[in-house]
Amino acid sequence: EVGLPQKIVDQLGLPFLKEVRARLADGSVTVVKLYRDLTVCIDDRSAHVHCVSKAADAPCLLGQMVFEQIDYVVDCRQQKVMPNPASEPGMMTFEMY
Repeated sequence: EVGLPQKIVDQLGLPFLKEVRARLADGSVTVVKLYRDLTVCIDDRSAHVHCVSKAADAPCLLGQMVFEQIDYVVDCRQQKVMPNPASEPGMMTFEMY
């Protein structure tokens, strides 16, 4: 999923969906607001996802599912995201069953 400061959620005009319980990195549980209809675009690829609002001073967060949807991978050594090198150029890989 995606986490954005509430100010950015408001600026984007995302529709409120509901409140949900979320487990934080420290193991605590809190209630957060869930919004819908966010489109994340990187290069020529896009993912349509839900987003939770975060505190005003919190950094934006893109979760692993966003990168999987657009078939991107994280290169930790070079500190960048890039198209999945295992995919054919210009083609996103989907697993269909």
